Amino acid sequence: MIQNYQSTLKIGIFLLIVFFFQSSFGQNRIDSTLEFDPNDTLVFTIVENMPAFVGGEKMLNNFLNSHYKGSCEEKVSSFIVEVDKDSSVGKVKCLSRGIESSGGSECDDEMANVLRQTSGKWIPGKQNGNPCNVYQIVTIRYISRKKVLVGIGIARQHIFDKH
Repeated sequence: MIQNYQSTLKIGIFLLIVFFFQSSFGQNRIDSTLEFDPNDTLVFTIVENMPAFVGGEKMLNNFLNSHYKGSCEEKVSSFIVEVDKDSSVGKVKCLSRGIESSGGSECDDEMANVLRQTSGKWIPGKQNGNPCNVYQIVTIRYISRKKVLVGIGIARQHIFDKH
Protein backbone atom coordinates (compact mmCIF):
# COMPACT_ATOMS: atom_id res chain seq x y z
CA MET A 1 0.00 0.00 0.00
CA ILE A 2 2.83 2.42 0.87
CA GLN A 3 4.56 1.57 -2.41
CA ASN A 4 1.33 2.31 -4.34
CA TYR A 5 1.02 5.67 -2.50
CA GLN A 6 4.65 6.58 -3.32
CA SER A 7 4.24 5.81 -7.02
CA THR A 8 1.03 7.87 -7.13
CA LEU A 9 2.83 10.74 -5.38
CA LYS A 10 5.72 10.54 -7.87
CA ILE A 11 3.31 10.64 -10.82
CA GLY A 12 1.48 13.59 -9.24
CA ILE A 13 4.71 15.54 -8.72
CA PHE A 14 5.83 14.69 -12.27
CA LEU A 15 2.52 16.00 -13.69
CA LEU A 16 2.80 19.21 -11.64
CA ILE A 17 6.31 19.81 -12.97
CA VAL A 18 5.19 19.14 -16.56
CA PHE A 19 2.20 21.49 -16.10
CA PHE A 20 4.45 24.20 -14.62
CA PHE A 21 6.92 24.06 -17.51
CA GLN A 22 4.15 23.90 -20.10
CA SER A 23 2.38 26.94 -18.69
CA SER A 24 5.60 28.90 -18.13
CA PHE A 25 7.45 28.08 -21.32
CA GLY A 26 4.77 26.73 -23.62
CA GLN A 27 3.70 27.95 -27.05
CA ASN A 28 0.47 29.44 -25.70
CA ARG A 29 2.22 32.40 -24.11
CA ILE A 30 1.56 35.83 -25.58
CA ASP A 31 4.69 37.35 -27.05
CA SER A 32 4.91 40.91 -25.73
CA THR A 33 7.85 41.65 -28.03
CA LEU A 34 5.73 41.62 -31.20
CA GLU A 35 6.39 44.71 -33.26
CA PHE A 36 3.66 46.82 -34.84
CA ASP A 37 3.90 46.89 -38.64
CA PRO A 38 3.14 50.47 -39.80
CA ASN A 39 2.22 49.16 -43.27
CA ASP A 40 -0.57 47.03 -41.84
CA THR A 41 -4.17 47.93 -42.76
CA LEU A 42 -5.42 46.83 -39.36
CA VAL A 43 -7.83 49.20 -37.61
CA PHE A 44 -7.30 49.48 -33.85
CA THR A 45 -9.86 50.34 -31.19
CA ILE A 46 -7.35 51.37 -28.52
CA VAL A 47 -3.80 52.58 -29.10
CA GLU A 48 -1.12 54.33 -27.04
CA ASN A 49 -2.03 57.73 -28.51
CA MET A 50 -5.65 58.00 -29.64
CA PRO A 51 -6.54 60.23 -32.62
CA ALA A 52 -7.40 63.83 -31.82
CA PHE A 53 -9.12 66.53 -33.82
CA VAL A 54 -6.71 69.37 -34.63
CA GLY A 55 -7.50 72.07 -32.07
CA GLY A 56 -9.27 69.64 -29.75
CA GLU A 57 -12.86 68.88 -28.90
CA LYS A 58 -13.85 72.56 -28.90
CA MET A 59 -12.69 73.01 -32.51
CA LEU A 60 -14.52 69.84 -33.58
CA ASN A 61 -17.64 71.19 -31.88
CA ASN A 62 -17.26 74.50 -33.77
CA PHE A 63 -16.69 72.66 -37.07
CA LEU A 64 -19.74 70.44 -36.63
CA ASN A 65 -21.98 73.34 -35.62
CA SER A 66 -20.90 75.44 -38.59
CA HIS A 67 -21.30 72.61 -41.13
CA TYR A 68 -24.34 70.74 -39.79
CA LYS A 69 -27.40 71.83 -41.78
CA GLY A 70 -29.88 69.30 -40.43
CA SER A 71 -32.75 69.86 -38.06
CA CYS A 72 -33.17 67.43 -35.20
CA GLU A 73 -35.05 67.14 -31.94
CA GLU A 74 -32.99 66.80 -28.75
CA LYS A 75 -31.32 63.37 -28.60
CA VAL A 76 -27.91 61.68 -28.34
CA SER A 77 -26.23 59.67 -31.10
CA SER A 78 -22.87 57.93 -31.17
CA PHE A 79 -20.75 57.40 -34.26
CA ILE A 80 -17.71 55.25 -34.98
CA VAL A 81 -15.27 57.26 -37.07
CA GLU A 82 -12.33 55.50 -38.68
CA VAL A 83 -9.38 57.90 -38.48
CA ASP A 84 -6.71 56.61 -40.85
CA LYS A 85 -2.96 56.94 -40.38
CA ASP A 86 -2.85 59.72 -43.01
CA SER A 87 -5.40 61.75 -40.94
CA SER A 88 -8.20 61.05 -43.39
CA VAL A 89 -11.60 59.77 -42.30
CA GLY A 90 -12.54 56.35 -43.59
CA LYS A 91 -15.82 54.78 -42.57
CA VAL A 92 -18.38 56.59 -40.44
CA LYS A 93 -21.18 54.57 -38.86
CA CYS A 94 -23.99 55.64 -36.55
CA LEU A 95 -24.25 53.33 -33.54
CA SER A 96 -27.50 54.74 -32.18
CA ARG A 97 -30.49 55.99 -34.06
CA GLY A 98 -33.13 58.26 -32.53
CA ILE A 99 -36.09 55.94 -32.85
CA GLU A 100 -38.49 58.05 -30.80
CA SER A 101 -37.56 61.44 -32.20
CA SER A 102 -38.82 62.55 -35.58
CA GLY A 103 -36.29 62.67 -38.38
CA GLY A 104 -33.81 60.60 -36.37
CA SER A 105 -32.14 58.83 -39.24
CA GLU A 106 -32.02 61.92 -41.48
CA CYS A 107 -30.21 64.02 -38.90
CA ASP A 108 -27.79 61.13 -38.16
CA ASP A 109 -27.14 60.69 -41.89
CA GLU A 110 -26.44 64.42 -42.20
CA MET A 111 -24.11 64.30 -39.19
CA ALA A 112 -22.27 61.30 -40.70
CA ASN A 113 -21.71 63.37 -43.86
CA VAL A 114 -20.36 66.27 -41.79
CA LEU A 115 -18.05 63.91 -39.88
CA ARG A 116 -16.69 62.68 -43.24
CA GLN A 117 -15.86 66.33 -44.05
CA THR A 118 -13.43 66.35 -41.09
CA SER A 119 -11.07 64.23 -43.20
CA GLY A 120 -7.52 65.61 -42.99
CA LYS A 121 -8.27 67.54 -39.81
CA TRP A 122 -7.28 64.77 -37.38
CA ILE A 123 -3.99 63.96 -35.68
CA PRO A 124 -3.72 60.20 -36.34
CA GLY A 125 -3.49 57.67 -33.53
CA LYS A 126 -0.08 56.12 -32.82
CA GLN A 127 1.07 52.70 -31.69
CA ASN A 128 4.77 52.21 -30.85
CA GLY A 129 5.40 55.71 -32.24
CA ASN A 130 3.92 54.87 -35.67
CA PRO A 131 0.71 56.36 -37.09
CA CYS A 132 -2.06 53.77 -37.43
CA ASN A 133 -5.72 53.41 -38.34
CA VAL A 134 -8.03 53.73 -35.31
CA TYR A 135 -11.77 53.62 -34.68
CA GLN A 136 -12.74 56.68 -32.66
CA ILE A 137 -16.11 57.10 -30.96
CA VAL A 138 -17.72 60.50 -31.41
CA THR A 139 -20.86 61.13 -29.36
CA ILE A 140 -23.18 63.92 -30.47
CA ARG A 141 -25.85 65.55 -28.35
CA TYR A 142 -28.35 67.41 -30.49
CA ILE A 143 -29.23 70.32 -28.17
CA SER A 144 -31.65 72.20 -30.37
CA ARG A 145 -32.76 72.06 -33.97
CA LYS A 146 -29.49 73.59 -35.22
CA LYS A 147 -26.96 73.17 -32.37
CA VAL A 148 -24.93 70.13 -31.34
CA LEU A 149 -22.44 69.32 -28.59
CA VAL A 150 -19.71 66.74 -29.16
CA GLY A 151 -17.74 64.29 -27.03
CA ILE A 152 -14.70 62.40 -28.38
CA GLY A 153 -13.75 58.98 -27.14
CA ILE A 154 -15.94 56.93 -24.89
CA ALA A 155 -19.19 58.78 -24.26
CA ARG A 156 -18.32 61.65 -21.98
CA GLN A 157 -20.62 62.66 -19.15
CA HIS A 158 -20.57 66.39 -19.96
CA ILE A 159 -22.47 65.94 -23.20
CA PHE A 160 -25.44 64.71 -21.17
CA ASP A 161 -25.46 67.76 -18.90
CA LYS A 162 -28.08 70.39 -19.68
CA HIS A 163 -26.79 73.62 -21.21
